[in-house]
Amino acid sequence: MFLVFLTVSCIVFDFSSGVRHESVCHGKSVRLPDLFAPVRYSGQLYFTPSNWGTMKLIMTNGEVLDPRIKVSSGKVYVTDLTEKDDGTFAATFGDKLRDVLRLEMLDCTQEINKLYGYSLEYDIPEEAEFLEFNPTHSLDQTMILWNRSDPQINVGKRGEVRETVFMIFRSTQADNGYYSFRQKDNTLESKLHLTVKENHKYFEEQEGKSVFINNPWTGGPWTVTFNPEHGEDRSTVIKEGVEIWNNNRFSGRMDARKNGFEIAFLENEDAGIFEFRDPEGHLALTLHLSINPEGVVNAYLSRLQQHLLHILMM
Repeated sequence: MFLVFLTVSCIVFDFSSGVRHESVCHGKSVRLPDLFAPVRYSGQLYFTPSNWGTMKLIMTNGEVLDPRIKVSSGKVYVTDLTEKDDGTFAATFGDKLRDVLRLEMLDCTQEINKLYGYSLEYDIPEEAEFLEFNPTHSLDQTMILWNRSDPQINVGKRGEVRETVFMIFRSTQADNGYYSFRQKDNTLESKLHLTVKENHKYFEEQEGKSVFINNPWTGGPWTVTFNPEHGEDRSTVIKEGVEIWNNNRFSGRMDARKNGFEIAFLENEDAGIFEFRDPEGHLALTLHLSINPEGVVNAYLSRLQQHLLHILMM
């Protein structure tokens, strides 16, 4: 009789504290009130999403109906939470249904932006046992990049784990995606979203002059396309480091070298954007070239001045 009284008192005490509010990051777990341990609670537990979705029965008569509900040492957890878990848990007490927990889901993903070719270093959480990767172009594809208990799994050709640091060398758009550090039981420790973007450079040169354009500092051999400012079609002018002669407006004026290329006798129509892509097609650099027509005028005035001086000296 004493034990029954104690159990009922716990239920009344927990309920009297009102509806509990929790804010939890995606991938984490939330602990339900202890009274919902199957050995104590024989009613029904429901969940209703905040987006006015359908109420769902997740526990009844001590039976767990959602595989994400875990019971450990008398404590009840809902694990692997997602944005769909934003909502309210309600339970039956006799013939009444009452709210017991309102859950707000937070996106705690750390956003990291890198420029093409730059490295990433990230401290591995102490409790993390493995690292998952979901590429941006295929979020339903999951790859295990690192496993603490299996040294054979160590990121891949573009990076590695060194002691407690996860590293990516010379990042490209192939590294774009979500990186999730998880415990053995799949509990999310931390998550980051990596976005790699191209570098940008801007050149302004005078018409009639020459310009040398350096290749990106890492990567290659490069394929360079030119998108003219004055309405002509985009064209490939260098293919994997080799100059293209057909349909190349710079033919006869371009000199492709190991570290870049030179364009001589610049024309106004040479203004535009050069795009540098690596052998996998990833965009490393966009270079904006502007042409200043004053170069031609200045060259003409200089020649005219020299001509007048020559006449005066005769």
